[in-house]
Amino acid sequence: MVTMARFSAGKTSGYYSGIFCATEVAQEPLDSTDCEDVYEVERLVESKTRRGKTYYLVLWKGFPKEESFWVLSSDVTEFAKRMYENPCPGNRITMDSVSDLVAEIHKSLSKGLLKNNSFSLPFQRHVFNYLFQQRGKKVKNKPGRLYERSDFSSQYFSDDNFSYFNKEGEGCFVLFPIYMYSFVQFSHPHYDSAKNLCKRNFTETLRIKLVKSRS
Repeated sequence: MVTMARFSAGKTSGYYSGIFCATEVAQEPLDSTDCEDVYEVERLVESKTRRGKTYYLVLWKGFPKEESFWVLSSDVTEFAKRMYENPCPGNRITMDSVSDLVAEIHKSLSKGLLKNNSFSLPFQRHVFNYLFQQRGKKVKNKPGRLYERSDFSSQYFSDDNFSYFNKEGEGCFVLFPIYMYSFVQFSHPHYDSAKNLCKRNFTETLRIKLVKSRS
């Protein structure tokens, strides 16, 4: 069991203001100097650095994503950080995620050369990091990377995953490299009737851009 200190659920209205997306004005993340219990960590979702300090977005086991918040690196166990850097998701979620990705690639290919070349799908970041960590080529002035066919492990991907044929035998293929960007996107800030900032949800998203060719 991975454990670490969790803040009291009785914090005031500004409690969740540390959760924000990159396009917002940065607010100071919360430090875990005031905790009253220890809860199990499901996983670390994302990391960021502010004013020379590293924070992790913690997803707590048994709690909804709205309860997640940024925690100072020094308050995160070394084991949890190792699992973040070198994730090992379950085989079921990995295979299901690969199946979802392949389905979206085939859907794009079925539309032909000019349609649906860019698309997004829900994709948990620890699964993406497990499949593609330390792979791909950086792209100047873009957050994602370019991935060659060799970057897609043969354990999970076959050549058939990157081609599509209709019943007339007409085919459409992926031309590598594929551009992919895995990121966390937070819901828009919203307030209750008393003007208190509400808890915020987030989604883990994979954005893909393909170049396609006909057979």
